[in-house]
Amino acid sequence: MRLRLFRPFPIDELVRVVEGVKAVAVIDRAVSPGAPIEGPVALEIASALKSRGVDVPVISVVHGLGQRTVFSRDIEELTRILSTSELTNLMRNTLYMGVREYGS
Repeated sequence: MRLRLFRPFPIDELVRVVEGVKAVAVIDRAVSPGAPIEGPVALEIASALKSRGVDVPVISVVHGLGQRTVFSRDIEELTRILSTSELTNLMRNTLYMGVREYGS
């Protein structure tokens, strides 16, 4: 699902889209330091689903900070990570991708 409009938040469409899935991975291009989920859209989606009684794990992925490009190979890597990792490990922390380490 591609979110094109943030307000009004499309809760009904979101609930329909996630019906029957094991988990939802949300790719954010921003962070909300100090929030329980650091991706602001991931936090909004998790809250919306919980408000409707939908118990689906939301995995926060932050990618594209500083206007860095999100390539198709990055999505392939994310798919590989999601398919080979345990959901409980991914749900505990925000997954950062495409961020250069300091000094490189």
